[in-house]
Amino acid sequence: MKKSALISYGVNVDRRRLQECTFDASAPKSKGCTEVSVSGAPLVLAPQANYVGAALLKGQTKVVWWTEVGASGAAGKWTYIYDFGGGWNGPVETILPGFNDFSYVFADSHTTVSMEILGQAFLGDYSTRDKDKTQNYPTLAAHVTLGSTVTFQQLKAEGDVAVGAQDLVVDKESGTSHALTRTVTGKVAYFRKSASQNWPAVVNALEILPKSYRARLVKSDLGFFHINQTGVGGASKVYRFDPQTPDVKLIWNQAESVEVPSTVANFDSGDGLWVERASLQSEPVKGLIFAVCGNFLKALDTLIYTFQLSESKE
Repeated sequence: MKKSALISYGVNVDRRRLQECTFDASAPKSKGCTEVSVSGAPLVLAPQANYVGAALLKGQTKVVWWTEVGASGAAGKWTYIYDFGGGWNGPVETILPGFNDFSYVFADSHTTVSMEILGQAFLGDYSTRDKDKTQNYPTLAAHVTLGSTVTFQQLKAEGDVAVGAQDLVVDKESGTSHALTRTVTGKVAYFRKSASQNWPAVVNALEILPKSYRARLVKSDLGFFHINQTGVGGASKVYRFDPQTPDVKLIWNQAESVEVPSTVANFDSGDGLWVERASLQSEPVKGLIFAVCGNFLKALDTLIYTFQLSESKE
C-alpha cells in the first residue's frame, strides 16, 4: 500500500501473465490492472506458477515473487522480480533444494537492497500427498540479496522440523529478525537472527510457546506485539514487549499481556489473522489493529471482525 493506493499482484491464468492491480481508496473509480513487463518484455509465467506474494522494502523497493510447483513431486522453483524505482528487474529463479514448492511467504527488511524471507515448503507429490503428515510442510528461511539466487535453510523445533511459517518481522534500526513458526504438535516456535548472523546459525527455535492456530508479530509506535490466536471464537492473547529493545531476544514471561475474548456468536476457530506490517505499506504502522475471520454459520461466512488495542490513560 502506498498512501491511499492499494497495489496487489496475481496471475492471469488464461494469458499466463503476472498482473499489477491498483485501487485508490481516495478515488474509487481509479482502478485497473496491467501486465507486468521486465525490460520492456512481457513476463510469461509457467503453467504451474502459484502463490504470488509481494513486499515493499523500507517503503521504496517493490519485490514480487511466486513459486512453480514441480511436476510429480519433483523439485519446484521460487522466483522473484524487484523494482528499485526505475522498472522491474529479473526474474531471479532458484531451484528449491528437494522441495516441491515454497509458499505462504513472509518478507521484511531494514534495507532497500536485501530482505529476509520465511515460508512453507512441501515435500512430495500434491496429487498423492498425505495431508495429515505435518512434517511434509517444513519451514524454510533465507536472506535474499536482490539480484542473486537464494540459499534456503530448514528450521527446527522440539527436535523435529518447524512447520507452517507464521510471521517474520525485521527491526528497521538493528536489522534483527524475529520469526514465528509452528511445531508438529501445534505450538508456536520463536526464532531470532541478528543482522550479522546467517540462518544456519539460528536453525533451532529459541523458545516454544503455547498452542496457537495463528500467530503474528507487529512493530508499531506503541511497541513490539505478539498476537496469539488461541482458538474458538477468534479469542486471542496479545503480548507487548519493551519497545526500546527490539534487537534482543523476546521474553514472553516479562511482557505485558491482555486477553481478547470472543464476543461473536457462532464464530468457530479462526481461519485468518491479519495485521498491519511495515513491509506492506509506505506509511509507519501506528497503534495495534488486527482482523480475524473464522468458520461461521453459512449466513455469516462473509464477515470479518476487527480489534483495536488502546493504551490506558490511567
